[in-house]
Amino acid sequence: MIVKITEHHVSVASMSSSKKENVKRNANKAGVGKGSVEKAPTTPKQPRAEKTRQKLIDASIECLAKHGYAGSQLGMISDLAGVSRRPRQYYFPSRISLMLAVWHEIRRRDDADFANLHSIEQPLEKTVELILEFAFKKYRTPQYLADLELKLAMRSDDDLARELAPLIEQRETEADELWLALFAEVDKPAEQIIATRYLHVSLLRGLAIEYLSRQDTKNLAHLEQEFTRTLHSVLA
Repeated sequence: MIVKITEHHVSVASMSSSKKENVKRNANKAGVGKGSVEKAPTTPKQPRAEKTRQKLIDASIECLAKHGYAGSQLGMISDLAGVSRRPRQYYFPSRISLMLAVWHEIRRRDDADFANLHSIEQPLEKTVELILEFAFKKYRTPQYLADLELKLAMRSDDDLARELAPLIEQRETEADELWLALFAEVDKPAEQIIATRYLHVSLLRGLAIEYLSRQDTKNLAHLEQEFTRTLHSVLA
């Protein structure tokens, strides 16, 4: 605010005396003056506000992974986050706004995990291994299960579908472009590379459902081996 008032004062010199008085009065009303920088409330509150917001997002991811979309009600999420109703409504006026924030947070985490994959030149076999390593760590995590729940919920929640569908479509396009860049040297048409990515995504979702629906998860290791063999054979 000091910068704004200083710049404004440059033009005050050419004003009439009455206009100058108006400018000073307005500045005083805005709290600009001696010692005003130290009293500004926004800066010290920002880290705390972001922490509160993040608690709600983290709690939502946990609830979605454990209880599904229908079971992840705002009261449960607020209780798990340790955040009262009023601040929750301030940051997220609706359930949809919170779910959209969850979706963006999941994408942010995915991007952080995936950041180095296409920044280093490496053999094709190593790229495939890294993709599979990332995938096998991912499908059992709360963030992946929460993402899956959001996609399934779009079938019955029209409001969520309306907001989320364009974001997912854009994300899918970006993922196609990434795979085409990663496997640019593979002697296969672009359509086949993209189809392989969809196969990869579908198999991963199948593993997640298997993980959720079975008490005994010993078979998952065998399924992961078959997954690995399939992806290597398609991209060889």
